[in-house]
Amino acid sequence: MSIVLSHTTAKAVYQAAHSVSAKGIESCSPAAIYGSCPTGTLLDAAAEWLTKHDVSLDANDSLEVMVFDRRNARYAMDCQCHVSSKRFSNSRFVELKDGIFVVGVELCALQAATYLSFRELVEYYFELCSAYSLGTDSSTSYTERFALTSTERLKQFFNSITRCDGLALARKAIQCVRDGCRSPMETAFVMMLTLPKSEGGLGLTVIRN
Repeated sequence: MSIVLSHTTAKAVYQAAHSVSAKGIESCSPAAIYGSCPTGTLLDAAAEWLTKHDVSLDANDSLEVMVFDRRNARYAMDCQCHVSSKRFSNSRFVELKDGIFVVGVELCALQAATYLSFRELVEYYFELCSAYSLGTDSSTSYTERFALTSTERLKQFFNSITRCDGLALARKAIQCVRDGCRSPMETAFVMMLTLPKSEGGLGLTVIRN
């Protein structure tokens, strides 16, 4: 039995100071991923892992998980369960511990396009491609870390798939993102240059140092 953390829960995992993306990523077992079934025992184990690794969720937020067989959704008690009709490469998942997986960074980024506004999504993609994390609370502070992905990797992933929720918005948002910002202030400045005029930006497509 296994469980796959997704959406806002996965986002919180990658925004934690000690991100799991530092782990060596190996292809996960397809049987474990596509047979995922969020039982109470696995949900408790996942919650314990999140607490142990200082992954903070809002007090009222339930864990979000992903299944690929609608029949397995019936086990999803006390969590938000997403049923995916699309199967992604098993390399798009990361194993946290035995039986507990999380969607990879690029798939997490795609899922974010289903619940964030366009401006929020652009800001989040900047964060993924930059050397800092804003974390999950309302604090204005940030934590330095290495970039979790790049604009090129995100574009390649978004262009490699079709017919996914949020895909059009994700493809539009990544066009405004640049790699390597070192702070939220730098991101805010670059966003003013790259956001479309309809979003209050200058709509620049080329920025030279």
